[in-house]
Amino acid sequence: PERWSWIWRKAVPQGLFATLNVMPGAQQAIADLANCDIFFLTNRPRNARRDTYRWVLEKFHIQPAGIITFKTGESKGVIPCDYYIDDKPENCELIVRDQPDSNVVLHNRLYNRNCRWPGIRVDNLNEFVGVVNGRDE
Repeated sequence: PERWSWIWRKAVPQGLFATLNVMPGAQQAIADLANCDIFFLTNRPRNARRDTYRWVLEKFHIQPAGIITFKTGESKGVIPCDYYIDDKPENCELIVRDQPDSNVVLHNRLYNRNCRWPGIRVDNLNEFVGVVNGRDE
């Protein structure tokens, strides 16, 4: 739709990704995983990378192990990790293909609830922390 075109053409260059709200529970989840190396693997346009980096530093008050942006369709699985969480089933499938021994978790959202996913699903980031820490959630 035209609305999305405007977002990518106008809002992103004006700093959209520096002003996004933090998902509920995300700051606590990152704090709870402080003993882990945390990578933010995200799909962002090239011109949003600086804003994304600034947003992570400002909102989470940490220096992550890395903030890596990908083009849509690129697999985040090229970065080896023990755990991944994503809300897009297609991204999860690419990660499983590239890192079959890792733990890939699908974050349930309204738009993916009806998709088939054979792996672990969580409803919130606290549940993801439980998966990483070995608790049954």
